[in-house]
Amino acid sequence: GLSCTDCHASLAKAELPHDDKVAPVDCATCHEDAVKLYKASVHARTGKDGRPNAACSGCHGLHDILGSKDPASRTRHLEVAKMCETCHGKSSAGRSFDDSIHGQALIKKGLVVAPNCATCHGHHDILPPSEAESKVARAKVPAMCGTCHAGIDQIYEQSIHGQQLKAGNPRAPVCTSCHSTHGISATGRA
Repeated sequence: GLSCTDCHASLAKAELPHDDKVAPVDCATCHEDAVKLYKASVHARTGKDGRPNAACSGCHGLHDILGSKDPASRTRHLEVAKMCETCHGKSSAGRSFDDSIHGQALIKKGLVVAPNCATCHGHHDILPPSEAESKVARAKVPAMCGTCHAGIDQIYEQSIHGQQLKAGNPRAPVCTSCHSTHGISATGRA
């Protein structure tokens, strides 16, 4: 139920037909919290061309924006991995995610409880793993995995590896040390 001028406020008093060049939309008008998170993210940082690595429209679309619950939405839980691949491609990380136990559960089986890219990396607040504030910074990996694997996280925390991580040992193994980052496979155990 939005009109053109709800997003393109600069056209509210424009004569029709309006100029081809239109002022950029300010998504913060309605989505202030999401835009604040986005502005601190890796996607808002500028690339070599001086433009943001990704804009709101890169994930959400332009005039075809749908709510994330809509079956046709590119931000629907089951579609997020495909949407991320439009920029990140089917690199080795993309291929290994598709083939991983998580990717198979999400993509092949359609399980909405299976994680997608945003489950671990965040929605609007994505940071590189090299930054301590990142949801996937090495020291935060066990807690991230533990959001779904709570029982295993408890075992890890009590293990020598978990104790070493808690003590600040930067070489202490974390989940991805053995299970990889995106290509996680089943252990074959019940």
